[in-house]
Amino acid sequence: MRKRGKHFARRSLSQNFSKINRAHTKENKNPQHLGSWGYHRKYDVWDKEQEEGVMPDIIGMMHKHSRHWILARRVKGANKTYMLEEHI
Repeated sequence: MRKRGKHFARRSLSQNFSKINRAHTKENKNPQHLGSWGYHRKYDVWDKEQEEGVMPDIIGMMHKHSRHWILARRVKGANKTYMLEEHI
């Protein structure tokens, strides 16, 4: 009987956390577009793009934290170029 009670409590807690996380996700005005790779695996890709001159010079002059934040929020356009959403 005790095991069922613990299982129920864990399940209800996880459901509550899921609801809270969904609400926070909807409130995020600037979501990242990195997918399952996350930031860590994108650093090499971004460094390569910077060396090739794909990025605008202004992004290369930013502090690394600012540059990573901006690059994580860009989206691929119709002609396979990256762009930022208007509100950023």
